[in-house]
Amino acid sequence: MAKIGDGVPRLIDKAVDFMASSQAFME
Repeated sequence: MAKIGDGVPRLIDKAVDFMASSQAFME
C-alpha cells in the first residue's frame, strides 16, 4: 500500500505536466 500512496504524487505531477505541455502546444 505504501507503494501506491508513494506513486500518487508522482502521478499527479505527471498529469499536471502533461496538461501544461498540451495547453502550451494548443496555443
